[in-house]
Amino acid sequence: MTTEQPLPADLAAMADEQYISFTTFRRTGVGVATPVWVARDGETLVFTTGLESGKVKRLRNNGDVEIQPCTRTGEVAPDAPTVRAHADVVLDEEGVDAGIASIVEKYGDQARSLMSIGEGQGRPKRAVVRITAR
Repeated sequence: MTTEQPLPADLAAMADEQYISFTTFRRTGVGVATPVWVARDGETLVFTTGLESGKVKRLRNNGDVEIQPCTRTGEVAPDAPTVRAHADVVLDEEGVDAGIASIVEKYGDQARSLMSIGEGQGRPKRAVVRITAR
């Protein structure tokens, strides 16, 4: 986990948000928005999600995404900026650990608690989604 590298200005603005609306696209082109926590990890933004989530499935087909600041419930202000970006699913242990560490660094005990829910109870493994400039 590093923060010394430059982050494009539009992504840097999103790094400070508590939540972002992360929009992936179905094969039909219809967008599906989901509010997520986001943290900076070097030249990218990251968040974590279940390996079997719809976001991961859609990203396997199309890595083009849009992000906007939003509330915890996903409400986006009418004047909120939209950033078009690219996202990749990270599955390797080192990449997942680094992404989760960035989330925990930003969100603290709240993130630690969330990450521990369901551990060892047959819940799906976590993936990290890495957002980069397009």
